[in-house]
Amino acid sequence: MIYLAKSTQSELIIDKSRFITNLYVVTQIDDVHTYLKDIRKIHKDANHYCYAYIIRDGREVKASDDGEPAKTAGVPILEVLKHHDLTDVLCVVTRYFGGIKLGAGGLIRAYTNSVSHALSETDFLLKEKRSIAEIELPYALYDTFSYQLKDHITIIDQQFAVDIKLTVILNGITYAEIKDKFHKVKLTDLGETIVDIPLE
Repeated sequence: MIYLAKSTQSELIIDKSRFITNLYVVTQIDDVHTYLKDIRKIHKDANHYCYAYIIRDGREVKASDDGEPAKTAGVPILEVLKHHDLTDVLCVVTRYFGGIKLGAGGLIRAYTNSVSHALSETDFLLKEKRSIAEIELPYALYDTFSYQLKDHITIIDQQFAVDIKLTVILNGITYAEIKDKFHKVKLTDLGETIVDIPLE
């Protein structure tokens, strides 16, 4: 599954109607209710607040047309989110009616295009489990160790005492491979952590 890197907003004018799309990072239903409440306050004069969300890898999903004809708004929004394999996302498209009726087909296209436009301006993340370790090594080994493993570890903490103690995330390298390269290091397995990986 793919995640939003951050919340974002975009706007399209389609046949004089304003479609304001907000994408939010959400992890629970309470987040959804909070954002919907905020949107309704900010755009209190809007005609519709159509939305869809996908939470917890698709285990919680909902779409709402909020007064638009059935399946012309919420479902198209949801389908775009699904097409991008997104999770932990809320998309709200706020519409200010411009006086021109779009018809069912026109509404579906308008809501689909609004979400697609917002997503085209958004950054995405993958989340992966990675091993995390504590590594103790002598000062004399630090420069060589850092240089040779710079592409394979992410240092998240370091302490300088009698020896150097590093807390690192392993990126495509195993404990055994580190021990094989550096016999003088002491490795402690700290389990796993979730790492955000930006998508190009």
